[in-house]
Amino acid sequence: MAEFAFREGRGNHARFRRSPEVIRWNRELSLRSKLTADGYVRRLALFCDTAGLSPGELVRRARNRPESVRRLLADYAVAQQDRGRSPAYIRKVLFALRSWLDHNGVEFTRLPKIGGRDGVTIENERVPSAEDLRRLLGVLSARGRVCALLMAQSGVRPGVLGSIDASDGLRLGDLPEFDLTKLEFCRVPFVVRVRSTRDKMGKGFLTFGGPELAEAILAYVHERVARGEMLAPESPLVGALGSGVGREGKGPKQAGTFVSTKSITLDLREGIRRSGLAFRPYVLRARFATACLLGEQHGTVTRDVREFWMGHDLGSVQNRYTLGKRLTDETVDAMRASYERTLPFLSVLQVPRTSNEEVYKVILEMAGLDAAEVAKLGPLNSEVVLEALHRAKEASASADTPAVPGQQKVVDATAAEAWIEKGWRFVAPLNGSKVVIQAPE
Repeated sequence: MAEFAFREGRGNHARFRRSPEVIRWNRELSLRSKLTADGYVRRLALFCDTAGLSPGELVRRARNRPESVRRLLADYAVAQQDRGRSPAYIRKVLFALRSWLDHNGVEFTRLPKIGGRDGVTIENERVPSAEDLRRLLGVLSARGRVCALLMAQSGVRPGVLGSIDASDGLRLGDLPEFDLTKLEFCRVPFVVRVRSTRDKMGKGFLTFGGPELAEAILAYVHERVARGEMLAPESPLVGALGSGVGREGKGPKQAGTFVSTKSITLDLREGIRRSGLAFRPYVLRARFATACLLGEQHGTVTRDVREFWMGHDLGSVQNRYTLGKRLTDETVDAMRASYERTLPFLSVLQVPRTSNEEVYKVILEMAGLDAAEVAKLGPLNSEVVLEALHRAKEASASADTPAVPGQQKVVDATAAEAWIEKGWRFVAPLNGSKVVIQAPE
């Protein structure tokens, strides 16, 4: 079995990145995803450093002695598994190696098969509650609170807020209802437009922000203005610390600079630890998904709109031609109203109100209807409830009225039980909602 020199901590990948062929490979991968490209370079460097091979030597061995490389990769997978590495971690390294070999014209298909499911290490991870978020927001900076609420209440990915190389991110101009002159929002909930360059799917979408996020953004923006930063529509919504300010706070005002995705997640991770919590920053986005799912169950938002807000693939052709195209003002306003109705489930401070349907159920049960009878009524609204109460009242009054012996009559099926308790006899069902009963002889 091959020997590997595993090292603790982060390795030095600088010499690998100076290789002209590695640079070319990285640039080719970056055409699709800069994040994937840099990750693949790190994994190639990690493997080569651990196995004592150069990237070029790995290519030559795979071309001339593919069986030896197959055994080497199998030994590496076993060794990493013995060290407690997850199946997903090992697979990602192997995928990076296959990409490197493919880039060099070596079609290597004999990667070892790695069992196990991805995500096992986080399968017990809990979505943070409103109380958890309040604790977290209490220890974060003004910038950190904006990032946390954008993920938890607008559902954006960290990569929307800042790119991997800090060259782009969400801009103040992407909040069309934010007035840069007055430093206030013209309308709340407000639109958050995610450009195609910041969308993982490359299509662009929009979501919304509520009053708590608006308050956090205003506090953060005023803090930046007080430091002397010059704001414009092209300015980053989440800027690098100290950007836009001259040295030691002096000099002319400048535009702020963007912050990297890594810096955003590091800030959030440190805040999560300081607050005594234990979850990944990305789970903040899972809270948005969970809250919208609750809203869907209570009829405040549809599944398609929820998926659109999160920037997911719309899937069906119908959705591509509706939500996937430029939205009309009427559609945006309808989405805004849907988001506002969902706010109680997204809010850190509000408590979701009891739905009307739950209130209706309590009223009907107090009127004498059991759970099965209520379920037969279907979706509850004021008209359905009033009609059910009216029928129950009629049934109760009629059951107390003397009848001619042997008389037959048609009554509502929900009232049949009250008649039978008074001595009436069931004769036959009439249709799905009526029955025929007969008075006692």
